[in-house]
Amino acid sequence: MNEPANFGTNENKPTYCENKTECWSLKCPESPYENPPYNPVSNLGKDRLSTKTLCMESVQSDGQKDYRHYDVHSLYGLSQSEPTLKAVEFATRARSLVISRSTYPSSGRFTGHWLGDNKSKWDDLHRSIIGMLEFNIFGIPYVGADVCGFMEDTTPELCMRWMQLGAFYPFFRNHNNKDQKDQDPGAFEGDEQKAMREAVKLRYTLNPYLYTLFYHVQVHGDTVVRPLFHE
Repeated sequence: MNEPANFGTNENKPTYCENKTECWSLKCPESPYENPPYNPVSNLGKDRLSTKTLCMESVQSDGQKDYRHYDVHSLYGLSQSEPTLKAVEFATRARSLVISRSTYPSSGRFTGHWLGDNKSKWDDLHRSIIGMLEFNIFGIPYVGADVCGFMEDTTPELCMRWMQLGAFYPFFRNHNNKDQKDQDPGAFEGDEQKAMREAVKLRYTLNPYLYTLFYHVQVHGDTVVRPLFHE
């Protein structure tokens, strides 16, 4: 998770009662940090930012200064990405890569980003383009979505079109949930499988060009993909 996380933070059982006489709240105290004026989309429609993580008023320290968890929550992924990359390169004695879904401004120096758990839906295919462009603007150019969708079963046409799109993602990966049916190209047949195979072959022809684009990102701070208004 790259963050302090717990999938059960007492939303279903918000109180604890001893001997049915004294009760204590098990939820985080109300505060403006739990319910800010502009809740992020990543809050998934929940009322409180502390859902599945620590209370926003929790105090964390670096040994010199105390910080609200609200102010440092998103730094977890960033603080783990650099040492992870160093460890991988030390172990392999070669250049390597790290991919995360918990990133923060400047994470692009150490890690790429995948766009998290999506669904096998046309809307999610469309949104992946937006996410890909946004993260290049954020300075994290190595980005992509779970091609064909992570949750729910895909369809031959959707997966074919997503493979054709994914061939142009900076990070191209067909990935799904263990509970869903197979969606790699070998799981299909006929025209759909042929189109997926051609998409993968196209991707390999683009690799030298992508390598050059990433070089320019490293040296000049460019983007790998960008919206038309940046042209």
